[in-house]
Amino acid sequence: MNDLNVCLTGLPRAGTTLTCKLLNKLPDTLALHEPMKSSAFSKANKANAICAAVENFFEETRCAIDASNTVVAKKNGGRRREKVLRRQLQSPFTLCLKHPAAFTALLPELAQSFRCYAIIRNPLSVLGSWNRVEMSVQDGHSPAAEMLNPDLTQRLARLPDKTARQIALLSWYFEQYSRYLSHEKLLRYEDMIASGGKSLRAVSASAEQLVEPLKSRNRKKRYGYELMQELGEKLLRSDGAYWQFYSKESVEAVLQQPMPMK
Repeated sequence: MNDLNVCLTGLPRAGTTLTCKLLNKLPDTLALHEPMKSSAFSKANKANAICAAVENFFEETRCAIDASNTVVAKKNGGRRREKVLRRQLQSPFTLCLKHPAAFTALLPELAQSFRCYAIIRNPLSVLGSWNRVEMSVQDGHSPAAEMLNPDLTQRLARLPDKTARQIALLSWYFEQYSRYLSHEKLLRYEDMIASGGKSLRAVSASAEQLVEPLKSRNRKKRYGYELMQELGEKLLRSDGAYWQFYSKESVEAVLQQPMPMK
């Protein structure tokens, strides 16, 4: 295992993009946003093939950086192209690949071969965000995860409405982290905000130097008071794996926060 190769995953809308942004401020760390094509995962349908595909991508990326300081970057719309880095990385450097849905589904295999970390966030805030973005999670689905985990597809198909699917999907993500990652491999969005990014020292030791002025978005005005109340009530009545990581009191605390002034 190369400890300088890191697989980053996490809940959609939990701060995985912010995590990469912060890591990319470090002189000896590079974090790439979903650089691998989904076909790389779907074609590698066996555990050893999946790990080999990820390992090959790490190696190819490191070779491209050494040769021409270029990496594969994902553009809006899902297209990928080569991009020249605007900085020279200190050597040796940590290379992080971020794939929230795919890497979560592949944790049983990846966690045995790579350093893996997951970004988690207050479940109510995640649900609030899911309902305000034009992504598949708004309808309670995760195509990349479902492609790699047919049981998840069947589980979601049995549910009658999008909120029920969202809560079930949320629980599935937390179930994966509970089963396959140790406590120190779970990075809380709330800790990242409170520490100005320093909590990412688990991924890269140089994150200790971060002093970013970050603000929590756990209760954003655009989520809407009525929506958050409805989601909060349903979440508090539910029984999911998220309660292994967040208390019901923490969800109630989000509900009790005053709405921002107009």
